[in-house]
Amino acid sequence: MAVLAPFDELHEIIGSGAVIVAILCALVVGTRPYRLAGLVMILEAFSWLLFAWMFDRYDRVIFSQGKSILIALLLAAILLRHRGPGLVLLTSLQTVAVLIHMSVWVERSILADVNALVLNAIGWMMLAVLIAGSIHSRWDRTASAPLAGR
Repeated sequence: MAVLAPFDELHEIIGSGAVIVAILCALVVGTRPYRLAGLVMILEAFSWLLFAWMFDRYDRVIFSQGKSILIALLLAAILLRHRGPGLVLLTSLQTVAVLIHMSVWVERSILADVNALVLNAIGWMMLAVLIAGSIHSRWDRTASAPLAGR
């Protein structure tokens, strides 16, 4: 039905909006580690838009796997420099995403739709952790500031 056609893309619009809100929250509210994680998420979100059109179907699969490994390594580098439970959770969720991407090479019977659904769920969890960690890092820093002088 042509009347319901705009709703077919609604999930993509909501997802893109959530990514933008999470990245802005990390960049505006978060402390330095979460701002760095926000920059990594910008790389993750917009690299697909910039480079996916250059590849055919098979090369896109390899590109997405390489991108997920790169993002995991960047988050791990941030984690090595700055400790925090939110950063540990972000890095571990991205590592699980890498393993999900790589599962296609090990087990061919996994349906692409199931794989995409699990990766989508991991992405939403990462957005929630990025927002919550950014807000908590700023709140935790300001709440403990008066105690630092004692």
